[in-house]
Amino acid sequence: MKLEQARALQDVVEGYVGLDVAESARANFHKPFVRGSATEMPFADSQFDVIWSVYTLEHVPNPEKALSEMRRVVKDGGYIYLDPAWDVPWWRSRGYDLLPYSKLDGKGKLARALVIPVQRMRPYLYLHRIPAHAVRSAWRHLFGGPTRLHYKKLQPEYQRFLGPDSDAVNSLDFFEVSMWFQSRGDECLNCVSGIHQVLQTLGHTLIIKVHKAPLKN
Repeated sequence: MKLEQARALQDVVEGYVGLDVAESARANFHKPFVRGSATEMPFADSQFDVIWSVYTLEHVPNPEKALSEMRRVVKDGGYIYLDPAWDVPWWRSRGYDLLPYSKLDGKGKLARALVIPVQRMRPYLYLHRIPAHAVRSAWRHLFGGPTRLHYKKLQPEYQRFLGPDSDAVNSLDFFEVSMWFQSRGDECLNCVSGIHQVLQTLGHTLIIKVHKAPLKN
């Protein structure tokens, strides 16, 4: 979670506990703070009523492990609120869409002129996403059981700030994350269903109600 969100949200509820991998983040909290990793949370099972994560999951090298940890530490019937930067493009860490054109190398200029405009078009998203969603949804319904989280790994830029999410390490698909929870018996409170879910190409805030009862095959 970005620190400005942490500062704003910590007074919303009682019993707030902040978590960050960096010890320097402690200065931004006046509520309890714990230094720790999203993939190995130093909390007991079923400790929290609600967990929220804002603009963080795209910076976690193993986002599926982070989701599993969230489910572990939230109570049965508890809520998970996720608002990462969905669909971070591969070119963001290279600054191909952010740097002045004159500062781009040959590959960057080609990407700016031809690749990026095409990949930003809605028809491209439809042709690229919907078939993949349909296959993943059919696989889940045919074979059942929890799904694995499919996501794209990115090469982050840590040496210089090129723009928002230029240091992201993964690109997450809203459909994939919502299906990951639902395949474990959880309830998405703000998802569309059926064919509309398969057709969804853009992400928004994801609100999950966790159900920890054993799955029935």
